[in-house]
Amino acid sequence: MPSVQGISWCLSCAISVFTVRYVSAVGAAQSVGHCPAGLASPACTNSIRTRGRASDQIMLQRGSNQAARHSDSSDPNSMVNEESGFKGGDGIGEIINSTCDQFTVRRRRRADTMCSCRRRDGGGTKRYDGGWICKGNDMVQEAPQFTDPFWSDEFNDERGDGSLNESRWVLTYSGSGNGNNEAQFYTQRRDNLYIEDGVLKIVGKRESFEGKDFTSGKVTTKLKGDFGPGTRIEVRAKLPLGVGTWPAIWMMPTDSTYGGWPDSGEIDIMEALGRKHGHVFGTIHTGAYNHMKGTHQGKSFYTDFSEWHTYALNWEADKLTWYADGNLYNTFAPDDIHDSAKWPFNRRFYLILNLALGGNLGGHIGFWEDQVMEIDFVRVFCLDGSMSCKFTCCDDCPGSKFCSPRSHSCYDQKNKDYYETCPP
Repeated sequence: MPSVQGISWCLSCAISVFTVRYVSAVGAAQSVGHCPAGLASPACTNSIRTRGRASDQIMLQRGSNQAARHSDSSDPNSMVNEESGFKGGDGIGEIINSTCDQFTVRRRRRADTMCSCRRRDGGGTKRYDGGWICKGNDMVQEAPQFTDPFWSDEFNDERGDGSLNESRWVLTYSGSGNGNNEAQFYTQRRDNLYIEDGVLKIVGKRESFEGKDFTSGKVTTKLKGDFGPGTRIEVRAKLPLGVGTWPAIWMMPTDSTYGGWPDSGEIDIMEALGRKHGHVFGTIHTGAYNHMKGTHQGKSFYTDFSEWHTYALNWEADKLTWYADGNLYNTFAPDDIHDSAKWPFNRRFYLILNLALGGNLGGHIGFWEDQVMEIDFVRVFCLDGSMSCKFTCCDDCPGSKFCSPRSHSCYDQKNKDYYETCPP
């Protein structure tokens, strides 16, 4: 192929990128070529984001040797959960696309060849963004397990003005500090919350606003997207590195059924700290397990969170499991799910996306330039593959004939047309 604007195209790393929505599996793995131009070749070092659905998001990160060390399951210093919960090994599913190019490069240690697997990849069990995994010496891509969300936002700028769809999201306006002494004022301005090129951007800024020295953004799905057991929540995100940033993807109870925080529960799908690069955290808080007692339950996963990753939570009837790019790294399964102090997660919760600044966990703020948390998509699936796992008011009204989807109150008579009829 001829040179394009002076940049030589790397033929042996060419890829066919499928940009259909939710690509289906299309065959067996192809062999992965190498880029003879080496690591510094412009054709093989550029990294851009391919637009599309989950199976199209095939960007991979070229980690440092330290990242490779931490991804080795035999390394005693690895931050990955010791539980043998990783999928993969020989159980690789049907391949979507395995051809490698400048967008999806890996480098073999102590070698100049591109698009090949690491020697220390945790025994072929570590997954990368977009479902990529090492098999032999090749990078192959798996078919996604979940493809039909019953609730989602792809941030496609539906209105054409960069604003969020407020039928899905509540935009927060508050400088309360959220009980954590946080330094930001959450605004609803386009300066702090906007959609650009199919990505939601939450911007933390150093500026004076309503008595605060910083501004940022926070959105929730409360009463617009409330979820419960039987669901999987996926969020693809790219996080800032500024000291003092505290980005989070988390969930709080829609109704304080068991009392105020932490008795009704909190689920942190992902938290990261600008003062602690390389780790993301998955944690829960309940009446029995919380940081005030020093009993909170959580684990961390080693990754470069300034690159794109998909963070996910599987919420089952009796346990929660956390994933980063499909790698299981934390499981919470209490010994008694009928004790609300240990398991308040049988009620509806809403999703929160925010970029906090400073505070008890964020710490000292040491940045001057804008800090941006980017969200590619939010998708909520039924774990059983159906479209009927949405949490309804009937789940809160066992034995009742009707319930109100607005208040979640229970009734024996249908006094309002909008009441839901509950199964016997």
